[in-house]
Amino acid sequence: MDLPKTKIPPPDFRPLAFRTLKQVMGEADAGMQWIEVALRDLKRRFEERGFEALLELAKSHGVGVRHIRWTQLTLQCARLQIVTAAQHLETFLDDLKRELGRPFRARESKEDLVSYTLESLNLNKHQVGELQYDVIDYYRLVRNELLHQADANPKTKLVRMGEGLRRQVEASPIYRKLAAPSSPRNLTFDDFALFTWAVKDFSKLLCSNIVVTHAEVVGWILNDKTFLEHLRFHMKPRRQKAAIISYIRHRFNLESMSEEISDTFIQSGLLAQR
Repeated sequence: MDLPKTKIPPPDFRPLAFRTLKQVMGEADAGMQWIEVALRDLKRRFEERGFEALLELAKSHGVGVRHIRWTQLTLQCARLQIVTAAQHLETFLDDLKRELGRPFRARESKEDLVSYTLESLNLNKHQVGELQYDVIDYYRLVRNELLHQADANPKTKLVRMGEGLRRQVEASPIYRKLAAPSSPRNLTFDDFALFTWAVKDFSKLLCSNIVVTHAEVVGWILNDKTFLEHLRFHMKPRRQKAAIISYIRHRFNLESMSEEISDTFIQSGLLAQR
């Protein structure tokens, strides 16, 4: 199944954490898509020529293999995909917290990172997309199930949660082409597609709802020692304002604030300080 085309626009505020997530998930998408192609090709070879043909293929590549059922192979791959996507999401949230530099309360031991981040930023799941939030929460629980109880039957509550969520996905104009979510023991490539696109859309909506102040942007620039050194010692005063405007636009995508903040730097003598 092709990945759906998201209808959620990119945010105005694009911190480094967001841009890094976009890059790593794009790379992961490409890798997982080619793995899926390889799996489907192996299955086709098996159906046309039998398992002996696959053994010969493995031998030609110098890889020792064991017999495996196709359902096991596709499931193992899907599990790896879900665990990887969950890790990318958590890395993004941790990076965003550090980048914002705001005072976050201590996280409780069993508190999930998504809920913790939203509460710390005074946001709710309606602002970041209820469906996206529910999809992420479902696959978070699936990931935990895979890591801690991979061989056990999934909890009835989790199975019912997935069934209810699937009805929501089927009614979604964005994700309805995907045959997902599935239960933890029946994961497919469509589960990976649904999870990763929900993460991407969630990250867009999250950043769109973060209100950034001028003081915060000034603080972020002052903490970038390399950029400040370049401004102070390698650039003439008349070019400093243009450089700050360009930095704010490219680093944070905050075009509407760029000129005013640049004027603050120049007029208040911040470049002469420190």
